[in-house]
Amino acid sequence: MQYCGDKLLAIPFDGEANDPRNHKTIKGKIFAAVAKITQSESIGVSAPTQSPKALCTPTSFLIHDLTQEQSTTLLKCKIWSSPNITFCISGLIPPCLDFLFSIKGFTTLITNNISQIVKEVWSDLKTEEFILTATGNLLEAKKHAAETSIHHFINSMQVSHLDTKTSGNTLLPCFNLYADGHLITNDGLWLSLRDFLANRPYSSLMQGCSITEISPFHCGVCHGVDHPRGLCPFTSIKGWNGPQARPRTNVCVKGSKGRGPSPHN
Repeated sequence: MQYCGDKLLAIPFDGEANDPRNHKTIKGKIFAAVAKITQSESIGVSAPTQSPKALCTPTSFLIHDLTQEQSTTLLKCKIWSSPNITFCISGLIPPCLDFLFSIKGFTTLITNNISQIVKEVWSDLKTEEFILTATGNLLEAKKHAAETSIHHFINSMQVSHLDTKTSGNTLLPCFNLYADGHLITNDGLWLSLRDFLANRPYSSLMQGCSITEISPFHCGVCHGVDHPRGLCPFTSIKGWNGPQARPRTNVCVKGSKGRGPSPHN
C-alpha cells in the first residue's frame, strides 16, 4: 500500500514494543497522541512487521499521511511524552549515531586525561591507514569528500563519564565516547569505523590497559545503550510523563496526570 504525505517513525520508550503482542495497543496509543499533537484528521499509524529473514520484529511504528508542517512539528521536539505513551520521532533514514562505545577499567574521574589517550590513538598511523583503505574504492572526488568527513568526525570526538559502581558499591567509572554521526552519511562506513576504533587498545603508563564495549548498557526507559536505566536522563525532567527509573530518585512528575502529550527536547 502506498501512503501519501510525509512519513516518520515513532519509537516507543520502555520495553513493551519488544513483544509483538503489544503492538496493536501501542499503535493505538501512538495514533491518539499524534492526532492530538498535530490536530490532524487524516494521519495514520502502522505497526511494524517482521521480515522473513529477521530474528525479531522491529519496534518502530510508521506515521504516515502527514503534511510537511505536521512533520516539522513532530521532528522539532523529537521526544513526546503523555501519560499513555512516550516515543521518539525519527525520519525514515535516521542519521548515524553519535555514541560509539565505552571504555572501562580506568580508575580516574578526570575526563580530559581519557580524551588525550583517545586522541593519541585516533591520530596515529594505523588510523590513517584505515581511512585510506576504507575510502580506497571510491572515485577520486568522493574519496576526498569521504576522507574529509572522517577526519571531521574524528575531530568531533567527546568523552563523558558515568559514575557507575561494581558490587559492594565500589565506584568504577565508565567513559563514553561520542562523535558527530551526521558527518558520516554511509551506514557501512560508520560501522566499519566504529568497529575499528572500538578494537584499538587504549592505555597509559599511569592507568594501564582498558576494555571497550560497544553496547555497555540497555536502558529500559529509552532503549539507549550508553547508560543504565537508573541513570536515564529523561526521568529527571520536570513534568516527565514517561517510564521511570528504578528506583525513583529526584524525579519530578507532579501535575502530569491528565495532561496531553508534551514535548521534551
